Amino acid sequence: LGACAVTYLLLFDEGRAIQQVQLDSLRAKADPLVVKECQRLAQTIQGLPSHQRLPLMELAMPGLRQLSPGQRTQMKEMMTALILADSEVSLYEFCIRTYAENAFSGMMAPARGTRVKHAKLRGLVNDFSEVLSALAHAGHDVVSEAQEAFDAGRATLPLALSKLIQFEPPGDREFVRLSRAMGRLRAAAPSVKEQLLGACIASVMRDDLISAGEANLLRVICFSLSIPLPPRFSAPD
Repeated sequence: LGACAVTYLLLFDEGRAIQQVQLDSLRAKADPLVVKECQRLAQTIQGLPSHQRLPLMELAMPGLRQLSPGQRTQMKEMMTALILADSEVSLYEFCIRTYAENAFSGMMAPARGTRVKHAKLRGLVNDFSEVLSALAHAGHDVVSEAQEAFDAGRATLPLALSKLIQFEPPGDREFVRLSRAMGRLRAAAPSVKEQLLGACIASVMRDDLISAGEANLLRVICFSLSIPLPPRFSAPD
């Protein structure tokens, strides 16, 4: 119950109007015991600073993994209702949902025994493009600045391969593409993941600042791919 309540509360909006919509949906659809747990934890969780929210979600992962198939289905529906209360999906909400989906699919960090399907970067250039582009957009609202951050990350790769990595503009299905890309990269060789992490770090540090969006997305990328998160990037500047 606690893991479900934590996840739901982390998805609550800051605005009171959207919060009320979410609360009404929670009361109508969630297990009454979970609703009660939400009420008990609400003040504590909603007062957390942004950099402590995703680490808390990581602590909830073991509890989410213990849910039955029926409970998982119900929770997915509830999360969708909470996320779409304002008719859009934010990067932060994508991150929370990605943690939950990893738990439901049994992908717990650190993962052990994941079969390597991709020994080289060349077969994953489209996925590199998606992840690196999403990270650049997470830190920059201006497209030209996002392009510069992307280029800084791409420059860390071998020249022949860097030419294959293309900057992707944000789109309606950006998070769908990003989720699929991370799923494929999870089965990459450790050396390929190290190349991705190096490119991501260079992209984030192009302007010597770590935004909340960059910190959150980099944490989720590292968690999903079972890469240690460098301590420097555990919180925004």
